[in-house]
Amino acid sequence: MFEGLDDINWEQFGDTHIAIGMKTREIPDCVRNMIHPDHKEREFAIACLLGEGQHLGMLSNATPHIIPYVLEVLVDQHYEQRGYLIYGIARMFEKMYFDLETFRYLARILQVYDALKKGYPLYRRLLSDADPEVRLAAVQVLVYMQDNCPDALATLLSQFMVETDTDIRHEIIGGMLKLVKDTQIYRTEGHRDSEQNIISLWNYLKNNGSFDEQVHFARSFSNYRKFGFIYNKEISAFVEQTLKHADSIRTTD
Repeated sequence: MFEGLDDINWEQFGDTHIAIGMKTREIPDCVRNMIHPDHKEREFAIACLLGEGQHLGMLSNATPHIIPYVLEVLVDQHYEQRGYLIYGIARMFEKMYFDLETFRYLARILQVYDALKKGYPLYRRLLSDADPEVRLAAVQVLVYMQDNCPDALATLLSQFMVETDTDIRHEIIGGMLKLVKDTQIYRTEGHRDSEQNIISLWNYLKNNGSFDEQVHFARSFSNYRKFGFIYNKEISAFVEQTLKHADSIRTTD
């Protein structure tokens, strides 16, 4: 396990890994401690590697080289802290998506993304994890899988059909729309096929979804429309009607 860990010159990445005061030369010990028998040691190691609190999902020059070992641990379906790990990955995607600062930072982001996307089959599997927190974080990761967009959307749609947790169902609805919005903006491969998944989601919600789910779909769809989102007369009419109904209920209350 952790093949090649000691072959990496970790100090070449500088001493700026901002976790809890750790130094980059300590990364190998932290990687190994992710599977320490003591759960407190495991959680401390994860905090050192991925951050904690507002720093969870932090990125550093060493991050692309840490990710393969995080994914290696996450493969274990019985790993107690798998929710912490997958949520840390979800936070990485959020930071990459919203915190672009410089071209040098962009280069780091691309390296991190290339490392993270190798875990795509694992993220798909975690969608059916017994722990709802793991499933929720897996959804939050999959919505950034632009390189795997058509399959990610089909997988999310399939999970939506069997998911019983209300929060996760809402996350899937908004996440699917976000992923299609992103692929439409950047015209990534398969973006037209991706639209069909949204039509399928809408058809299901129209006939079987709760009103709250219909409203969530309508609001998300309306927010993304300004990006040149899917143009479909039937969906547009449904969105307008649903939002009017929701507004009327709110006014009455």
